Amino acid sequence: MICLQALGCGDDPPTSVSDSGTSSTGVSTTTTAGPVPTTGSPSSSDDISGTGTTTASSTPTTTDPISTDTATGTDTTVTTLTTATSTGAPETTGTSTTDSSSGSTTAESTSSDTTEPGTTTSATITTEPGESSSTGGCASPADCPSPPNDCAVATCTQGECGVADAPLGTPCDGGVCDDAGACNDCNVDGDCVAPQICADNTCVNPPPSCIDNLKNGSETDIDCGGSCPKCPDGDACLIDSDCQSNACDDNTCGVPLPLCAQQAPDPATGQRCPLFMPCTDSSECGILQGCQQWFCNNAKTCELNALVNCWTDVGGACNANVVFTQQTLPPVAKRFVPPDGVNFREVASLVFTVKNNTATDLYLDKLPLTLDVMGGASKFDVSSIKIFDNSGGSEHGGGDLLVCLTANPFSFPANGVMGPCGGSAFSRVPKNGGTNQFLVNVAFAADKTFINGRSYRLRLTGTAGVEFKNGFNGPLFAGTTCGVPNDGYTGAWVTAQTP
Repeated sequence: MICLQALGCGDDPPTSVSDSGTSSTGVSTTTTAGPVPTTGSPSSSDDISGTGTTTASSTPTTTDPISTDTATGTDTTVTTLTTATSTGAPETTGTSTTDSSSGSTTAESTSSDTTEPGTTTSATITTEPGESSSTGGCASPADCPSPPNDCAVATCTQGECGVADAPLGTPCDGGVCDDAGACNDCNVDGDCVAPQICADNTCVNPPPSCIDNLKNGSETDIDCGGSCPKCPDGDACLIDSDCQSNACDDNTCGVPLPLCAQQAPDPATGQRCPLFMPCTDSSECGILQGCQQWFCNNAKTCELNALVNCWTDVGGACNANVVFTQQTLPPVAKRFVPPDGVNFREVASLVFTVKNNTATDLYLDKLPLTLDVMGGASKFDVSSIKIFDNSGGSEHGGGDLLVCLTANPFSFPANGVMGPCGGSAFSRVPKNGGTNQFLVNVAFAADKTFINGRSYRLRLTGTAGVEFKNGFNGPLFAGTTCGVPNDGYTGAWVTAQTP
């Protein structure tokens, strides 16, 4: 039988303890004791194991009250718990003492593992106010002190607080935690701001490479040029070998320049590439040399313009009704792209000026010319000869006005005589000392695609055979002419060249 109440077991009332066992100074001490001593009957029995009947020890078991406690200004209550035991079983006696002033409780338990009846072992547990009566220090990590740094976490294991390393990658002041409790700049590349990478737990710029999406090292553009693969058109470059096209122009990769554009300009004319060649910049066509201006026009083809009054006069120092003077250099020797099956070509070879000293306007009607050829060329290659009223410089330009055209000029029936042209108002040479400058072009039809490398040149051998008309469509002029030297007027060579 176990007795847990202050009034004790059985019908006996509580027994007061004599004041002679305590000392008091203005203190009230109350002691509550268990039951008065009893002597168990040798024949009595109690079933406390739930497995059968147990016969109590023949040796009497006696429980005595606990002695008093003394405190100053404190009420102390002592409660004695008594557990009856059977023979050979442990005997337990518990005592609880309550301090009313502090709210603390001291519980004393006496337990005996009986080898011999009456032998006991005791232990006392004291619990402060507000604390659990459990022997552990925590129920969860939240009950534990804060960890010492960002890379540590509080733990609670079997009621005991502890500290463990934070998980890898946990943010910390200055970076991220590694798996050893240290705060580092980084653990992996992803912890760094691109394009930096993580090296030895520190974010650093990556070493130059051809695949890092950066322009670094010897590269001339992003991941190309220098020691990396060649750059596509439009990317920056320093030399031709930086480019897939092997053409670096103005530090930009582009379409490979034709061989002619890579060569030095002609020292006499300044020309680089042939007329009518596609271009992107005037420097591909040539440079300003003498009177010649080589340039890339709005149609993006090479063109030649001659400065006005920038030529050399040949002949003309004579007196007659009509005086001829040749203008040369310009026109100068030049190269042109052959016809391509779609576009015809025409280039200037001969330029001369006619001065009319009569009192009547004269109109140029017929002009005998000779064709010189070389490089395997034939007079039959020339499709036509065009005579223009020259508007300015002595090279063919957009403002020149067509006077007349002679088809197959060196075949029958023309046989080298250009005209008739007198029916054109643009063939007029004004009277009383007026002048007009005529420009003569050699033209090639679109089907003359085979003339690459062939050269042609016009010559005016003399004034014989040159015809004028008095007035528009009037009678033939019968006056005197001069100004053409004995060796004639020799025009410029024009040569077909495939770039």
